[in-house]
Amino acid sequence: VYGGAIHLIDLILWLTKSRVQEVFALGSRKVTEGTAFRHYDLVSALLKFESGSSNSDGILAKITANFGSVVPHHHKLCVYGTEGTFNQGHTDATYFHSRDPSADVEKVIGPYPGAEKGDMLPSFVKSLLDGTPAEISEKEVLDAMSVGLAIEKSLETKKLEQVNYA
Repeated sequence: VYGGAIHLIDLILWLTKSRVQEVFALGSRKVTEGTAFRHYDLVSALLKFESGSSNSDGILAKITANFGSVVPHHHKLCVYGTEGTFNQGHTDATYFHSRDPSADVEKVIGPYPGAEKGDMLPSFVKSLLDGTPAEISEKEVLDAMSVGLAIEKSLETKKLEQVNYA
C-alpha cells in the first residue's frame, strides 16, 4: 500500500477534495510466495467517501497495487462520470464523451508522468528549514496515510474499516 497505492490515494483525495469514510481491502501473496518478501504483492481496496448530501451515498473508488504484473511502472487512473470518462494508463490518456463505440475519443497530449521523482523534495526541505509552506500540506500527507492505515487494517481483519484521521 505504501509503495504504490499511496500515490493514487493522494491523487484521488486531491481530485475529489473529499475524505474517505471507510475502506475494504483484500490482498494476496501469490507472486512472492516462497520468497523473503512478507507483504502483499496484490492489494485491491474499495474506498467509500463521505457523502456530499443527505440523499447521496458519496463517491466510491477502487485502488489496486499490483507488484506482480508484467508492465512498465505506471499509475493507472480512470474517472467515470455521467458526462464523460477519463482513462489514463501507461501508454496514453483519453477522454470518452459518449458510450457509442464508434464515437471519437479525445486523446490527451502531454508528458507522463509530468514530474520527476523528487520534484517535491525542495519544497519539503525548504518548509523544514525556514517554515515556508510546502506544496503538499501536513494535513494532506496525514490524510493519505490515514487512508493507507485503514486499508492495511482491513487487509488483516478482512472487514470494512473506518478511516481514523489525525
